[in-house]
Amino acid sequence: MDTALRYLCLGGIRSTGISGAMGIAEYGVELLREAGLALKLKDEFKKVKLPTIGEAALRPHQNAEMIAQNAAYAEIVCHCERVSRGELMDAMKASIPATSVDALRRRTRASQGRCQGFNCHAALTKMTTTEHTKTTAISFEKDSVRSVPSVVKDVLIVGGGPAGLSAAIELKKQGIKNILVVEREPEAGGMPRFCHHTGFGREDLWRMWSGPKYAKYYRDLAEKMDVDVQTSTTITGWASAKKLAFTSRGGIGEIEADAVLLATGVRERPRSARLIPGTRPQGVLTTGSLQRFVYQEQLPVGKRAVIVGAELVSLSALMTLMHAGMKCEMMVTEEARHQIEFPYIVMKWALADILTRTPIVSKTRVSNIFGHKRVEGVELTHASGQVETVECDTVIFTGSWIPEHELARAGGLELNPQTKGPRIDAEFRSSVNGVFVAGNLLRGVETADHCAVEGKRAAASIANYLKGK
Repeated sequence: MDTALRYLCLGGIRSTGISGAMGIAEYGVELLREAGLALKLKDEFKKVKLPTIGEAALRPHQNAEMIAQNAAYAEIVCHCERVSRGELMDAMKASIPATSVDALRRRTRASQGRCQGFNCHAALTKMTTTEHTKTTAISFEKDSVRSVPSVVKDVLIVGGGPAGLSAAIELKKQGIKNILVVEREPEAGGMPRFCHHTGFGREDLWRMWSGPKYAKYYRDLAEKMDVDVQTSTTITGWASAKKLAFTSRGGIGEIEADAVLLATGVRERPRSARLIPGTRPQGVLTTGSLQRFVYQEQLPVGKRAVIVGAELVSLSALMTLMHAGMKCEMMVTEEARHQIEFPYIVMKWALADILTRTPIVSKTRVSNIFGHKRVEGVELTHASGQVETVECDTVIFTGSWIPEHELARAGGLELNPQTKGPRIDAEFRSSVNGVFVAGNLLRGVETADHCAVEGKRAAASIANYLKGK
């Protein structure tokens, strides 16, 4: 910066210039202002909103012709970046094929979105295995793909987890018949499908069931009540206030409804959002991705793990590690103690204290992760300032939840700055007329049965809204 000449030179910016351009520009303006340059916004200045890289051009999942030729282009694997199975297979069948998760990430941006692989990491790993590559390259048979035309419904429910299915069932009981539940996964039921431990149903069913049994109960009840549930269908955006665009293996279209219930759930913050430094080896997972590795894709994970967090979901991660035959070295939390409360404290005594003898290290944070291709260890920094290294090949980040609010934000719903979920009133009504919200989209995380109860209450509010129109 030459103050006398009021000249600023910015150089040495390589590939990071794209992501750092806005911050660099702000700093440059600050330096120029300090040099005495009077800066004034142009009168004719027009704000420009650039699309993300993944939305800059027509994507395969938005292309009806491509989907008609191969329905795999509508099967979204990475929901953050909207990367379809067809695009992934194209990358794997290219003249220089992508043969690893990292290669697929660079070619297609899969797992580079906001969740950093919470939903797709296991599926991408499965696709890159030699055995699976041979079968995944097969396109869907056209006769097996049911066309889903654009429709008009009384109620559209986005999300087929406990909150969404419970709401749909209650709406049927309230006499609302024209209901559609849209679920982006191949099967409805939400994350309980991958939680193979007891503890589900206490608040809504007065039962203590395993996650898969709990999810199946709501799927079966929805089918019995003749609820229309469309799986493998992804909502891609808002065409208007109550009309949403979708893509599915049957094609693309729009769904218009008198009322919309958003029940898109929650995810855990990945390592990048927690600002944990270190290398980027394989073996860094969240609870959700761990469960998908073990229960959904039946893939090996590792041998020795460190769990970051000491709350209820951390116990779920511990039970998943037990099922996978892995040893948990410790559970690490920055809090003064664990956050597992009654009645689940009994599970902590049984699982962590007795069965696995897993120590809970409090007032400690993970300050670095080591490893080249695979995790080799973590650095722990204690509140006292002491630093130690723990050898492991897997790190599981648990908790630190954030709502899956991207669709809500795109629809203009006002967000609660504390919870990061949509702001609602006592009747589950959002700031947009006719759009309701329920379940863990509202705030960090609650148990699945609590979300089901919320879905039921939201359904009663929706029924009153429709009857009052």
